[in-house]
Amino acid sequence: MGDVIEMNSHRKPGSIGSDRAVAEARRAGGLRSALSTKARFAGDDPKRAATNLHALLEEFKSGRGLRKRDVAIESGLCDRDGLDSTKRLDPYTCPEHARDKRIARLARKPRMYFKIADAIAKLTGDPMNALLCRIFEGCSFGTSAAKGADWEDQRWEGLANLIQAMSRRIILDTNLAAYWRDALMLQGEFDVRSMALKQAHSSFGNGGAAKGLAGVVQCSDEIAPVPSIPIARRLQAPKSKGLLALNGNDPEQVDFIMFLEIRLALAPLNAATNLGPLLEFRSVLEAISPVHGYIRFDNPFTDGNDQVREAITDVGRFPVELVEWPETPDAERRDGCEHSYFAWEEVSPALLREMLSFDAAKFPSYGEHELWNCCIINRNSGTWVEDLPPCPFVEPEPAAYLHTDLLTGKVEEELAAACRALINAINVHKTELSDRIEAAEADALHRWASGTGPSDGE
Repeated sequence: MGDVIEMNSHRKPGSIGSDRAVAEARRAGGLRSALSTKARFAGDDPKRAATNLHALLEEFKSGRGLRKRDVAIESGLCDRDGLDSTKRLDPYTCPEHARDKRIARLARKPRMYFKIADAIAKLTGDPMNALLCRIFEGCSFGTSAAKGADWEDQRWEGLANLIQAMSRRIILDTNLAAYWRDALMLQGEFDVRSMALKQAHSSFGNGGAAKGLAGVVQCSDEIAPVPSIPIARRLQAPKSKGLLALNGNDPEQVDFIMFLEIRLALAPLNAATNLGPLLEFRSVLEAISPVHGYIRFDNPFTDGNDQVREAITDVGRFPVELVEWPETPDAERRDGCEHSYFAWEEVSPALLREMLSFDAAKFPSYGEHELWNCCIINRNSGTWVEDLPPCPFVEPEPAAYLHTDLLTGKVEEELAAACRALINAINVHKTELSDRIEAAEADALHRWASGTGPSDGE
């Protein structure tokens, strides 16, 4: 078996790069900065913010007894003797499937949402940052990539809407809410490399998922079982030369490639019960050999103290030793963490535009066909162009493939299958854990009934 390769570590194992509070502070800071520059909503932001606030107020009303009237009064929308005080919230709240006339009346400026968030914070004691994240969830307002002039083209708004609508359907069809309730209550560990759930004394909810993954960066060894599928890949740095020894043979020179893999995930966003789509970011190490062709690794998320023991080629799996390692680029969107960390950010039009636009510096040229094919994720490959739905994006933009795969149902089918696979796995895990608990409790009950002490029973 090949040796273990070790790289420089930037964070201690077991640490979370950005916990929930840090992620909320970062997002809220961006929102406040945008407000201070008098930035306006872009695209569908008014409806997103209003829909989020409506859902938040309904949740707090049913679960915590918070009255909308008190929110309207505390935020200064009306005085304490005002009649029809809740109607003053109408420009800032909107049910999910509201009619166009209701949507047209929504406020176009974000300032009052900050006052409403402050009012809710005072009435409930909840952190202001957390409330701002809930209200502006999925909005481009307050993101570094949001530029007003760019929104003349509504392609990215439409793409975000498609992802949101599809995600809601999958969450309902698979009963993913029940899955996450179970997953966050159970002891266990998730091996993302083998997609296996293991018995452990730790909890799946120990990491960021228990409070929401939006903005969180976490070691891949400790993440919750998040259903996700790849939607795009790009280079994090130009390919570089190195040496590896395959199956005990002499070292051979290969091209090492460090991809940024962008995935679509369904998980808690800014609260455990608030599920929705996230973009998940991973580093993936692969190689191209003139002798063995395209090579993948048993642990592709390699950096820090992670292990690489096997290579996977077209003809099988073989022991591997990484002999000469090229300089590792910084892990994109990981806040200075290693490549073995994953990150999640809530889906928004601005984020999609930033990550899925074609960037020639990030993608190989058409001349490097082998590497180009490694970057493309096209679930409708082989289908006649005439049989594909119309698309607002133009190849080779990654968004073009994603848009097409959404409309043909390929993304929906694959993501739903990923959800169902983990749902089945968590059900098996829960049964096995329940059996172990029952057996341990039965032993204790027998000991107490028989009067045999723990030491006597050895």
